[in-house]
Amino acid sequence: MRKTNELPQHRARGSRTLRSASVAMMLALSASACGAGDDTAGNPGITASQVCGSTLDSSGATALRRMAGTDKFDRFSSGNDGADLFGKTGSSSAQNSAGDLRDFTSGWECYISKADDTTDPPLINVKFTAQSFTLKEEKSSQKGEAKEVYYPIGTYARTAGRSSADIFFACPTRTTGKGGESTPYVEGELTAGSYRVSLKTTARDPMVILNPIARGVAKQLGCLSQANLPAGVPRV
Repeated sequence: MRKTNELPQHRARGSRTLRSASVAMMLALSASACGAGDDTAGNPGITASQVCGSTLDSSGATALRRMAGTDKFDRFSSGNDGADLFGKTGSSSAQNSAGDLRDFTSGWECYISKADDTTDPPLINVKFTAQSFTLKEEKSSQKGEAKEVYYPIGTYARTAGRSSADIFFACPTRTTGKGGESTPYVEGELTAGSYRVSLKTTARDPMVILNPIARGVAKQLGCLSQANLPAGVPRV
């Protein structure tokens, strides 16, 4: 059950800011793609271990290959084309990214598409947003919904079927400006087209993919030590 009645308001604000960030990201990626020209044939894609800022561990990469049925992904799947999680490059990227901890209102989003897949939306969408709330584990799924499985990760973590996973973890952030709002949590969401993922996908795969990406985000933001995101996803 949700802890606060303010959830719809925060979700609406998060959705607006995230949509703005997503539009800007897609415009940038479109411009890069147009500039690539005929060079696309010389760039067959990236591997599972390179998507989303190269955050996946070996288990996450294996789960992604199984879920997608391939190990060749669109070269823009990282969202940053070789940069760190927040698109910064150079020796000062770690220091600059730590500053993003204080202004994470626009969140961060990663699209994962197979190298030969031109359909929209992408196969898998992963996004992280600052939140002022967390969730509580529910006892069972509602009738007619995908089976929910809960994991002792972060403050709340669950999968719903083979195409959805959520993680909330402790990671204090604050919006910039005088009187900026403080947010104690970050929410990570993975969604995939259930009709497009491989039939070999297991119920654990979405969490095995999302958890290491969440660890990468927490590390980039400087809150990994308090986030309760284990190196491996426990069996439940």
